Amino acid sequence: MLGTLLLIGLAVGTHELLAQDGSQSVIEAGRLSVLAPLEGHWVGRGDGFSSTLVYEWVLPGVLLRARNEVRNDAGALIAQYEGHYVWDPTESRIVFWTVGRNGELHRGTVVSREGPLWHEATVAGGRVNGYRSVVSLVGPELHYRARYESSASDAAVLATAPLIYRRAQ
Repeated sequence: MLGTLLLIGLAVGTHELLAQDGSQSVIEAGRLSVLAPLEGHWVGRGDGFSSTLVYEWVLPGVLLRARNEVRNDAGALIAQYEGHYVWDPTESRIVFWTVGRNGELHRGTVVSREGPLWHEATVAGGRVNGYRSVVSLVGPELHYRARYESSASDAAVLATAPLIYRRAQ
């Protein structure tokens, strides 16, 4: 009986949601399309570590999941992150949240500037308070550059050596 009432409530609630005018829709005319080229598995190698990024649509065009596993050269997991990107209609921009396995929380925004995706984030519970980064697709590669300070200028971010990812086979 309770299950039936719950299903009826969900059905009525869904009908009410669908009847809204959509002016606050998270789908807003493909706003997340700038993230579509990220979809897939990427592997990057740095000094003493490897990083595997996986971007996949949970709700196509609406919610993009981002996962990152970082392993040392011996293969031991040293960091793990799970996050999501979504269009925030109240702020009229792409926002993201990422959580590390140790509980650190990254909250930020993404802006596309003619291709490169610029990220600004605050971090709670981590070793840094914030960061600025840029993700660029260069041919078949994904280049990630970051400065782990929230006040870093674009020039300072671009001056860092990129971590270069390639699509996993």
